[in-house]
Amino acid sequence: MICNRSNENPIGNTTIPIKPLIDSVLNFIDTHLPLFPNALKNNGINSENEVEKLLNQYLIDFFNGHSHNFSPYLQCKFLFRKDDENKGTNYKPDIGVTIWNNQLQNFQKQSFFQIECKRLPIPNVSSTRSEKEYVIGIVENTGGIERFKNKKHGEHLEESSLIGFIQDGTINDWHIKINEWVKIEVDNKSTHWTKDDYLTTVSSSIILNRYSSLCQREDLKEITIHHFLINIQ
Repeated sequence: MICNRSNENPIGNTTIPIKPLIDSVLNFIDTHLPLFPNALKNNGINSENEVEKLLNQYLIDFFNGHSHNFSPYLQCKFLFRKDDENKGTNYKPDIGVTIWNNQLQNFQKQSFFQIECKRLPIPNVSSTRSEKEYVIGIVENTGGIERFKNKKHGEHLEESSLIGFIQDGTINDWHIKINEWVKIEVDNKSTHWTKDDYLTTVSSSIILNRYSSLCQREDLKEITIHHFLINIQ
């Protein structure tokens, strides 16, 4: 089943359209992600010394803590879960978002939104790991955008997200660099990358910028990726 903005989720005896859920989770990220760097510092965590998986787990714990008091509907709240597994694939996005039904005291089993996270710059660049991994990897399907384009992540979705943890440099510098990497793929006529893959600015602040891109997928409707670049230095 494809979760798009015209679908609905059952909540109690009613159904909720996916559209306000997606809009609300994007608003949630916009609101709470800027608070994450201070949460790390208050816990004595030096982000440069943490592996990506631990940063992801800290973010999941942080989001779940705040989701108790943030919900578009009284009957439900967001659940952020680590390594969002789906039947039929070995690929697991870093974070899946589903909902907890307070009325039924149960969870919605399938995520309606997925989030992949990447450190910027990519650590331990080597012959098998590219500095361009936010976009595309040396080993096939190891890149962030690449995984969504190739349906390894978000195959059942029409909207998802990438979060870039900036540990060196500025947000604007990384926006330019990421779009330069996208341009390399767009100029390669043998691939399915288009100008819609460029990150376009949605909003910006000192610590967090938000962008969007539209990715073509073979035999599937395109997927919108909401990009959040957060400075955690």
